[in-house]
Amino acid sequence: MSYTKSFIGQKNGFSKTDIENTSQHLFELFRIDEDTHKLNEKIEILGLFIKTLSKALRSDLISAKSEKADIMETIAKLKMQQETLELLQSENINEAMKNLNETAERFGKKAQSSVTE
Repeated sequence: MSYTKSFIGQKNGFSKTDIENTSQHLFELFRIDEDTHKLNEKIEILGLFIKTLSKALRSDLISAKSEKADIMETIAKLKMQQETLELLQSENINEAMKNLNETAERFGKKAQSSVTE
């Protein structure tokens, strides 16, 4: 019984500093650097982090609209970073950029036509 009380008494066995330090490590991990041979791992971990934030956003754990807006903005930025990492992973970056620009133009035209209709 005392073990259970001791365990429950330590319910928050981590500190805000622990989370902030982890956040700093993730920030460094997601940044683009000269070490491009580990892009697969960065992309995978970034994708998992985006999924985690998305899950938190859909849950009832976050209810304040301002917090949801902040998280949505962060997710959008992280998705852009993920796409950039994927672009760097391409064998032919110029071809990948061309395809990305063409796709962006198509989406822009579709968005414009839906607004004018």
